[in-house]
Amino acid sequence: MLSFNWRSFIKWILISLLSFIVLVILFFQLFGFYRVYGDSMEPALKHGQMVMSLKWDQAPDVGDIILFHHGQNIFIKRVVALSGSTVEAKNQKLYINGKQAEEKYLAMKQPVQDFGPIKVPDGSVFVLGDEREGSYDSREMGPISKERIKGVLIAY
Repeated sequence: MLSFNWRSFIKWILISLLSFIVLVILFFQLFGFYRVYGDSMEPALKHGQMVMSLKWDQAPDVGDIILFHHGQNIFIKRVVALSGSTVEAKNQKLYINGKQAEEKYLAMKQPVQDFGPIKVPDGSVFVLGDEREGSYDSREMGPISKERIKGVLIAY
């Protein structure tokens, strides 16, 4: 006759439950979930769309979409230039370090109002919205320091 060991069963259930709780906590420490508000990142991101970010990545590359704090708000924009770069727009074209930017991530070339040149300080990035008209980005708020970056989008 087999006997059921309740003590082992309860121990197994508790270990499983604690492991699951630890995994959920780790998951939400690594990843953030956000809803997109506005159309400044269209067509890549649509209003109302849910996105996922890797919270601990504060070293984005050109072309990455980041989340960052500005005042009381969180913004989602695309990195177009890194620390030490000079950014400017002339004749409705974007230039990084004097060369016209290749923005393969844009569905079509977006004209950009002339600005700059602006030197991106150390520890900062320069961001623009993909929908350049009416986007509130580094042209108005300045370069974004890496301390303000909440994460880099990994799923959208």
